[in-house]
Amino acid sequence: MLEKRSVLFALALAFFVLGVPVLAEDVEEVDLNSFLAPYDACASRAPVAVPTAPEPSLLATLASCTATCQNGSTVTCTGTSCSAVDANCPTERGYCTGTASGTKLCHKCCANTTPCSIYEGRSCSSNQPCMEGNNCAQCVCWGGTLTCP
Repeated sequence: MLEKRSVLFALALAFFVLGVPVLAEDVEEVDLNSFLAPYDACASRAPVAVPTAPEPSLLATLASCTATCQNGSTVTCTGTSCSAVDANCPTERGYCTGTASGTKLCHKCCANTTPCSIYEGRSCSSNQPCMEGNNCAQCVCWGGTLTCP
């Protein structure tokens, strides 16, 4: 059985080695330019302009919304749609959400919105909550006197 396979393999190999070059000599050469000539008419035409839709202006499609925070500062959002909720401390700190800008939060609600600088150096018996910029802070009662950030 093995000898029969070997013989068949040898015959197939001999055919490809000897027969393929002989067959190739009979093939007529084809000029690629004459073969493609029918298609040249299409290639020589001017390209057709494809209409494109005008690109929408981003500024025309963006909405803007602003939330007012506890101390009067604001946060602003943008996008094709947006919404804003003003602060209503102590239950709502305020925020806005836009499709382009995402969600922006107001600073957290402070128990006391008085600027810390008002309390600096005053006599005290306990710490005093206050606001430093947009942040809740606390003046510390140290030796009977408030020391603030």
